[in-house]
Amino acid sequence: MDDNPNAGCENNLEFTNQWSPNTGTITITSTFEHIDATHDFSYGYDLLVSNNCVFKSFTKEEYDLGSFNSYCLNPSLSWGSVKCSQMWKQTASENYVRSTRYKYTLVECLNDGHCTDPALPKCVSNRCQSACTNDICTSAVNLGADGILGGHGDSETSITCYMGATGKSEVWYKVRTDAPGQLTVSVSPGANFDIELNKGSSCAALGNIDRNKDSIITNASAGDQYWIKVTRTSGAGTATVKAELKDTTPPTTNISVKRKSTGETVTGDWLKADTYTIQFTDDDNIGLKTCKYHVYKKDDSGNWTIPIANFDKPRTCSSFSFDIPAGTPPYEKNGRVIWIKSTVIDNADNPAYDDKFLDFDFLPPTTNIR
Repeated sequence: MDDNPNAGCENNLEFTNQWSPNTGTITITSTFEHIDATHDFSYGYDLLVSNNCVFKSFTKEEYDLGSFNSYCLNPSLSWGSVKCSQMWKQTASENYVRSTRYKYTLVECLNDGHCTDPALPKCVSNRCQSACTNDICTSAVNLGADGILGGHGDSETSITCYMGATGKSEVWYKVRTDAPGQLTVSVSPGANFDIELNKGSSCAALGNIDRNKDSIITNASAGDQYWIKVTRTSGAGTATVKAELKDTTPPTTNISVKRKSTGETVTGDWLKADTYTIQFTDDDNIGLKTCKYHVYKKDDSGNWTIPIANFDKPRTCSSFSFDIPAGTPPYEKNGRVIWIKSTVIDNADNPAYDDKFLDFDFLPPTTNIR
């Protein structure tokens, strides 16, 4: 290379390029040899590919910066070409790269329309792109196995097609809730992808719930149809999309007291000496996981510190009862001395509570006529 070819070729800058092809790759070493020019130069190479091949990536394998504070310039890579050059400046402290070696990976768009790059398997205009087909609402596919959340605790998950920097930037999914509850839709990694959640019977009748989030929560009804748009916001790759239906309806529990001898329900708190049945009635729209009851007795200082029955132990859910013989230990004291508490938790970990105080009066009244 000559900085003044009109004055005759004087080999002001000499360098060599050596290449080593392999299956799907080519490695090129560019080496500075000699310079006696008075101007700054760049040396390197341009590469062009043909026959449906495209450059996928490059790897810097080796470089020699000499003994100066130099820096190596990476190649400029496009689908069909590569430009790689290193500056050689007369001021040695600026740049003085003696050699570089880069390995380039190539893929091919084949005649049948697919690309040999597994991450970008579809050829479009002689470029490898993602195989995303659900890129518009009307092409939305079911999320997960069938796109149906049949009950609480159900979830559906899909992994999107590969979305590259030059390929499709959004895909669509649909999911239906067959039970009421809290619907959570999320995408990960959230740093590279966002979701938009819509509801409607069709793409032509969508109502937006929220957008530009990596997680969206909404209250769903039975029969709701949802449409999820996943958008690549940065980088390239695949995303994991998940929809989950949770139960947010709490269970119920109720404590009632019945006189065992008559079966009548005691409506007041005051009880005389007799045998009483403590009845627990529980319910939930989905199912109960844990049911417990506690019976406390007031100590002599007036504090509820004495556990009497099944303290913190599981009991039968839905319907459970036990008897207390009022007037005999440990139910022998007068006044408000017994506290019964019920705790139930449903399958979605929603809790419910009920309690009842029992007041005993075992002493007959007195009357006096004078």
